[in-house]
Amino acid sequence: LAFSPDGTRLAAAGVDNRIRVWRITPDAKEGTNPLLASIFAHEAPVLRLVWSVDGRTRATSGEDRLVKLWTADSVTIRQTLPRQSDWASGLAISADGTLLAIGRVDGTVGTHPLGTAEGQTSLTLVPLSEVPPGADYGPQPPLDMLPKITEVEPNDEPAQATPISTPGI
Repeated sequence: LAFSPDGTRLAAAGVDNRIRVWRITPDAKEGTNPLLASIFAHEAPVLRLVWSVDGRTRATSGEDRLVKLWTADSVTIRQTLPRQSDWASGLAISADGTLLAIGRVDGTVGTHPLGTAEGQTSLTLVPLSEVPPGADYGPQPPLDMLPKITEVEPNDEPAQATPISTPGI
C-alpha cells in the first residue's frame, strides 16, 4: 500500500499481479472512495510500490524480477528496466525525482536515472517460461495423450452436496 504524496490516492499491489488505485475522498468514509484503476502490472506477484514526491511517477517491482516505472495519472507503463539479478525488495525515488534506488534480495543495490514521461519508452515484455529454469519434472506425455476430463461441480444444488459428519457432535 502507498498513499500519493498529496493523500488523494491510494495504490495497492500484491499477489494477484495487479495494481489498484483508489481516489480517497476528503472524509474517506467506507464506500465513498472510488476505484480509479485496476491493471495487470507484473507476470508475478508485486513486491513493492512507491510514489515520487510530485505524485507523477510510480515505481513497482515484482517477483518476475522486473522494475517498472509508471505514469501515475494514467497508470501506464513508462519504462521497464532490465531484469534484475534478484527480487527488488526495496525501491525509493529521490526527493528531487531524478533517481530510483533499487535494493535486491541478493544484497546488491543499484540506481536508475528517471526521465520525464515524454522521453521514456516501454521495453517489450518477454513472457516467462511455464517451467522455471533448472526445474526437471521428468518425462511428460504429449498433450494428445493426456486424459480428457470435463470438470463438473457436484455441489451446485443442496441435494447433490456430499454429507459430512463431524466427529464428536
